[in-house]
Amino acid sequence: MEMEHNHGSRSVSAPAAPLSTPAAETQETRASTQDVDERACDFLELMLEEAERQHKTGFVPMHGSQQKPTAKETTFRGCRFIKERRAGEGGFSTVWQVRGPTAIPASVPGAETDAVRMEPVEEIRQGFFAMKQVSLRRLEPESRDELVQEAKLLEQLAQMPDHEQYVLRYFGHRLNRDTLKIVRSFESDKTCRLEN
Repeated sequence: MEMEHNHGSRSVSAPAAPLSTPAAETQETRASTQDVDERACDFLELMLEEAERQHKTGFVPMHGSQQKPTAKETTFRGCRFIKERRAGEGGFSTVWQVRGPTAIPASVPGAETDAVRMEPVEEIRQGFFAMKQVSLRRLEPESRDELVQEAKLLEQLAQMPDHEQYVLRYFGHRLNRDTLKIVRSFESDKTCRLEN
């Protein structure tokens, strides 16, 4: 017996496990993985919707005249972005104006299930976002934990109706051993809030 999980435009088949204690753990792990995959799809859909909204409204971020543009690339949840300009700095964090996604992961037809290639995204489907990047290596363990809790709180707030009137639009966060990245909407009058 197989269960089918629909992730955006592709389907992934996973065998269903019988109901026993180890199988229940396996199903719980699968459900957790499915939630992560669905959130990743939601994240990408939300970003593409935001890019479309920006193009429709003619949104163009203000550039700091004293700053030179950069062409550094960064990844966030498997998608590639271009770090265009530094929007602010403070403490152990930097806020970047990023454009993208410039490339997104796509499955390779006829290959193994884990095979992925990067598919370019047309410029008209790319938007501007604010990415707060925090260096965790220089923080005390308690401060790291507080920062991660703050990112999780933002994620919870972003699920509430009409949250955008209270906080910038949140798209997600990504944590590894050394860095925490938080992506939000890029609106010039609100970006300064990210620096705190």
